[in-house]
Formats: sequence, C-alpha cells, structure tokens
Amino acid sequence: MVEIADIGDKESLETWLADKPRELAILLAHRAAARVMPLYWGWCADRSTKGDLTEIALWRILPTSRVRAVYATREVGAAAAAAYAAAAAYAAA
Repeated sequence: MVEIADIGDKESLETWLADKPRELAILLAHRAAARVMPLYWGWCADRSTKGDLTEIALWRILPTSRVRAVYATREVGAAAAAAYAAAAAYAAA
C-alpha cells in the first residue's frame, strides 16, 4: 500500500488513488488546475492577444468541473458539457 508521503510520480499517485473514491481524484485535479490558473492568466496577459477568449472559457470550466464532482445532477452535467464545448470552440477558432 502506498502512503501519501510516498507519492512521487504518476504511477505511485495512480496506485494511491486506486482504492479511493473517484471524487477525490477529481478534487485533486481541480486543485492542481486552480493552482496553475494564476500563472496561466499572467502568461495570457503577457502575450497581449486581443479577442482571445480562451482564458474566460477556462475560468468557466474550473468551477463547473468541481461542482460536477460533488453534485452530479443532470443540470450540472449540462453546464459542464456547455463549458467544455465553449472551451473547445474557443480553442478551435
């Protein structure tokens, strides 16, 4: 059994998460994304592109993914799907 202090790579994290609820994996992914978003936001501001709305789409996806993990209702699923679709549309444009 892997202890949390022993996690050092992808494989050990996957082993540790194997017997944990799915919501915990989503929570960890959400927390990692939330910690990176300020850096991404700064990078976007530095490249000074006008009309690029990717940052807004990502800010929309972040909370909906967290809510989806905790409150798995049809409405929240629809909001998460809409956020994903908006991000994909911005990325494709």
